[in-house]
Order: sequence, then C-alpha cells, then structure tokens
Amino acid sequence: MPLPPPTPLPHCRCTELGKLLSKSRSKLKVLKLDKNDIGDQCGIILGQSFQKNSTLKKLSMNEIGSSMTAIGWTAIFKGLSSNPNCVLEEINIDSTNPRITTTNLPRQNKLGKGVLALSKIKTLEEVNIRYNSSITSYGWRALLSSLIKPKNSTLTSIKLDGCNINNQAVVVLGNVLTNNSSLETLSLVGNEYITTSGWIGFFKCLSSNFSVAELNLRDNNIDDESLDAFTSSLGSNTRLKDLNLGYNEAVSCIGWHSFFDMFKMHRSALQELNLDGNNVDDASVYSFLGASIHNSLTSLHLEENESITAIGLRALSTLLQQPNSRLTELFLNDNGNFSHEVLIDFAFSLVGNKSLNILSLGRTNIKKRGWVALTNALCNKSSIDSTYESNHTLQVSSP
Repeated sequence: MPLPPPTPLPHCRCTELGKLLSKSRSKLKVLKLDKNDIGDQCGIILGQSFQKNSTLKKLSMNEIGSSMTAIGWTAIFKGLSSNPNCVLEEINIDSTNPRITTTNLPRQNKLGKGVLALSKIKTLEEVNIRYNSSITSYGWRALLSSLIKPKNSTLTSIKLDGCNINNQAVVVLGNVLTNNSSLETLSLVGNEYITTSGWIGFFKCLSSNFSVAELNLRDNNIDDESLDAFTSSLGSNTRLKDLNLGYNEAVSCIGWHSFFDMFKMHRSALQELNLDGNNVDDASVYSFLGASIHNSLTSLHLEENESITAIGLRALSTLLQQPNSRLTELFLNDNGNFSHEVLIDFAFSLVGNKSLNILSLGRTNIKKRGWVALTNALCNKSSIDSTYESNHTLQVSSP
C-alpha cells in the first residue's frame, strides 16, 4: 500500500503557529509537525519564530517531504541556533525508511548544509536524523566533528540509521567519541556504505573509556575482521550495557566463536545482547556458556540463528539452571531446530528458576509433549512442594 501524500500546511496556519511560538508567554514545549507538506515559506516563518522562543524542548519534523528545500531547513536550523534563549533538548528529522516503504519515492527531508547549525544549540540532548541521504560525506564529517564535543556537551543520544554514512565519516565519528564522555546512546543501523576498513577505523578509536552504554549496529556489513577489531578495542570496557549486532550476516560462525572467547579474558557489563539473524552456531553457544558474559545478561536475542542445532539449544537451556542467572528475557523465535525434545530440556531447566520472565518461541517445531512439560514447569500440581518450586512468573510467547 503506497504512502498517503503529506498533508499540506496552509500558509495562514504557519503564520498562526509562528505567532504562537514567538509569544513571550508561550508555554509550548513539544511541537510535532510530522508528515506535513511544509514549504520553504513556512520554514522561513518557523525559523523566525524559533529565534524568539524560549520554551520549546522537543521538535519533531519527520517525513516532511520534498516541498521544503534546503532554503527552508536552513532557516529553521539558523533560527534555533541563533537564539540565545533556546532550550531545545530533542530534535527528530527522520525521513522515510526506504526499506519498509512500498513506494519508489520515500519522503526525503532535504536538509542541506544548514543542518550544521545544530552543533550551535547548546541544550541539545537527543538528535535523530534517520534514513536521510541528502547529507553528503563532507556534511556528515563536519556535523559529527562539531556536534559531538569532547567536553561540556549535553548530547546524550544520536541516531543516524540508514544515512549512507561512509568510511571517512564513521572514522571521524570514532575520533570525536575518543574524548567524549556525555554520549550514552548511539545508533548506526543499516549504513551499508561502511565497509570493513571503515568499521576497523571506527572500532580502533574506541577504548575502555568509551562512554556509550547503548550501541545499535544492526543490519550492517560488519565481518569477522571488523568484529575482531571491535572486541579487541573494547577489552575491559564496563560502560556498554546494551549491544545490538543483529543481522550482520557477514560474520561467520568462527567470528562469533571468537567474539565470545574474548569474554573469557575480560569482565563484561553487558545486560542486553541482540544477535538476531546471524551465523551463531553450536560452537558459539558453548563458547558463550564458558565466558563471563552470561553472568550479567538480563536479555538475550538469538532469533533466526538456524546454525544452532538441537544440541546447541539444549546446551543453552542449562543457562537457566545457574543459581546466579539474571536472565529475564530470552528470544529464540524462527529456529526450526527448536523441537519438543528441546522444550522438554528447557522445561526441566526452568524448574526452580526465578529470574526468567519472557521466553519467546515463535514459529518453532514444538509438539504437544513439549508444551505439557513446559506447563508442568510453570505450575506443577503433583505436590505442595512441586507447586511452590514451579516458575509462576514466566510468559511464553508462541503463535
């Protein structure tokens, strides 16, 4: 189904909105203009009003479309950045994700060079510029080097998914992160123009004092060599809590085995790990179980890892028997090797387990015998002691 056209925003409405924003007594803190057909003239009006506003904290202008060119966007960015009383904390200027739209003409925000003015807004905490290909490699390098400051920065989150960032730009990003201590969330999902050399250059800039706690590198071209550079650079880093490396299919089984082996030598603080859609196999699972990484994990995603056989899945079930397990969420959807025999092993491991809350098993080959065993693990009524030892908090998800 094609996307509906953006809703035109009449000039009179822009004028009224501009007056509202310009009022000295304005109480407006959040402004959402997503999917509106805003032209350059309206952009200029908004830019002029942003120069006078001292209350707006969140601005969302996602999927504005092509009516507003770099002229209108520049007026908006300059209006915000030239206002000494600007208190803007979050800005969202995403374009349409071309991978999920059914039209050949995704709505692209034509930001132009004016986006560089964002670095002058001293109060920004969160910047989202996803699926935007209008910014050149030079633009990204200039924006990242000025936006992510080494000291006295308020920026805590930046999401640049699907933005055609290339090798040069990602290395610049790595360099500025070397001395930055404020950024906590970084997302670079689906930047397919970054090759092995770019990822290695980026990862080499990282170190144990890397401040980011949530890192999303899903759906990229990371391979064995890149992943090895990543694990070597982080070493004993204890700040990274949430890591998403899903759908990096260029990493082989050997690469994932080596990835987990690294955690046998270094202490991990990871709490959430997403490895969906990868080539994790049985050997990788055994390496994972022999490393310290599982001691800190609360959430583990291993969906669509068909290389994990019933043997590996059964070994994984022993993780739930460990008395110090902190795992609360385990996602194993879309694994054809997850049979009712495997579920029986999981049911046995769940007896006495008090930490797991969610077990997701969508689209697996489980028969009635396996579900009966799991039901008994959840509430065994054979005796008072058995009922007491049952797991009463688990939610099992399966179609």
